[in-house]
Amino acid sequence: MVGRRRTSIRLETTFWLGLEEILEREDITLRALVTRIDAAQRGGNNLSSAVRVFILSYFFELTHRRAPHVPPGYEWTARR
Repeated sequence: MVGRRRTSIRLETTFWLGLEEILEREDITLRALVTRIDAAQRGGNNLSSAVRVFILSYFFELTHRRAPHVPPGYEWTARR
C-alpha cells in the first residue's frame, strides 16, 4: 500500500538489497519509505523507477559523506 492505494514495484535483486539496507539504517518501514518516495517524485516517473533513483541517490549521498544520508526532498524522522 502506498498512501491508500495498492501498488507493486519491480526491482532487481541488487536494488532490493540496497533498499533493505536503507530501511535498517534509517529505521523506517518499507511502506513508509515508498510512500515518501511516491510523494516526492517529480516528472511522473513510475514508482519502480522512482525507488531506483532514490536508492542510487541515497548511496551517492552516503558515499560522498553528505549529511543527512537521505537525499534532499526525502527527509523524514526515524521512528525510534
